[in-house]
Amino acid sequence: MNLFGVEENKLYIENIPVLVIRPSFIEGNYPTVIFYHGFTSNKENQKFRAEILASLGYQIILPDSLYHGERGNIDYEKEVYEGVFWRIVLKNIEEYDTIKDFATEKLHSDPNRMAVMGHSMGGFTSSGIFRKDEALKTAIIVNGSCDYLESNKIFKNKLGIEDDEKFEEMERHISNNDPLRNIKTIVDRPLLLLHGEADSIVDINPQKQFYETAKKLYKNKELINLITYPNLNHHFTVSMLEKSAEWLNKYL
Repeated sequence: MNLFGVEENKLYIENIPVLVIRPSFIEGNYPTVIFYHGFTSNKENQKFRAEILASLGYQIILPDSLYHGERGNIDYEKEVYEGVFWRIVLKNIEEYDTIKDFATEKLHSDPNRMAVMGHSMGGFTSSGIFRKDEALKTAIIVNGSCDYLESNKIFKNKLGIEDDEKFEEMERHISNNDPLRNIKTIVDRPLLLLHGEADSIVDINPQKQFYETAKKLYKNKELINLITYPNLNHHFTVSMLEKSAEWLNKYL
């Protein structure tokens, strides 16, 4: 059951299935957050979080990523060895423009009050989109990374993947979309990073390194923040959702 004052619609933006969860008490254009789920998850799994944020006055758009939810499924454990994680992240970044255009043209999104947010793979996606679209007001990255190349090295080491020519083209795309290597498009824009210190899936260290590098470049240090959670593994907690809401209330 939806929270009081929140309405839900399911639709398709071209071939992308999305849930749109919005406040029913707002007239006119909506401040809008495009929220990306993690690897092996789907849009429905994010509904409750989206309803909470919508009850605070935001329109939340939840897309299904490639090979997730209504877009089918795969043997995730096997396919991750073939680079499917990065294919999905790069596809999300590519599809973002289609979602944004539809949101402003058909869903009454305020083009001057849009943000991206995501957990895990969705955090990687959101950081890449934030780098790409300088018109976005803010981004919230939960247990993700803004340092694609370093995170990729860690993934490969964990999986026992050696350098291979078949990954060269993909790694060029990873580098081209890497927020850290394109940091000038991010500096002095509001960016919130939330991460568990004991994350066993997405190592926190690349995010810490990105934060230290970026913060030195920010003129207003309050516009970038990394909040870490001792002993927390790869989870999206109520506290993280609360901090996300506070950040959106301030910057969106």
